[in-house]
Amino acid sequence: MIKSNHTKVYIMHIVLIIVAFGFLLIFPMTMNVMAQDDKKPVAVINGTFHVYINHTAYLDGSLSSGPDSIDYEWTLEYKPEGSLAMLEGSDESQAQFNADVVGTYRVRLVVTSDLIESDPAYATITVTKHPYMW
Repeated sequence: MIKSNHTKVYIMHIVLIIVAFGFLLIFPMTMNVMAQDDKKPVAVINGTFHVYINHTAYLDGSLSSGPDSIDYEWTLEYKPEGSLAMLEGSDESQAQFNADVVGTYRVRLVVTSDLIESDPAYATITVTKHPYMW
């Protein structure tokens, strides 16, 4: 497999001329300037957005895209008071957590490709009691 390099390098030659005390001082310099041509990766969340209490909420970021391989960063940004929920698989394409308290949970996904971060994607998961629970 051939991997294309999406980074362009521009080289500039600059000559700095200074006159001090009647002497002409010349300082040639070379600068390498790098500019990214890469497309920004895109984070996408699919999954279960309504879950019954004491069930698992499954989150899927595998539809996220980027110009090269993708690294995942899931964050559980908000959970109801008293919840002990923790994300499993926070650095994988799919994550999950146990919905242990009724209420609203909010997750965030950021993907990185070629050292460029995506804009965050958010999902709100609503947790309710099962209709047959009293």
